[in-house]
Amino acid sequence: MSAEHGNRAKNLVGKRYGRLVVTARAANANGKSQWRCLCDCGSSAVRSGNLLTRGDVLSCGCLHKERASANMTQLHAAKRAGPPKQYGRPGRPKNVTKDATALAVAFGYPRGDKNA
Repeated sequence: MSAEHGNRAKNLVGKRYGRLVVTARAANANGKSQWRCLCDCGSSAVRSGNLLTRGDVLSCGCLHKERASANMTQLHAAKRAGPPKQYGRPGRPKNVTKDATALAVAFGYPRGDKNA
């Protein structure tokens, strides 16, 4: 079969995928083409060509670490701020007795005595 049918790996050397720049071909692993890449952070990594071209891999792992660190910073800032303050008892009117008296009068009970 020829390269037109997709049986040969494409040459990815020099192409950029996220923070990774492909520098050389590496040995195949599990029948998949592997590529040696240089990350913008300076480290090198070997990644599958399939994962690179699909966009599943964007860095050597430094991007994940940066995002996780940013998420934890936001989480800790929210915890330091604490929950929003609630004034009074939530879900209950401030003056229940006045409301109950108004309802009793509205339904025909005389003031003060509901059994009459």
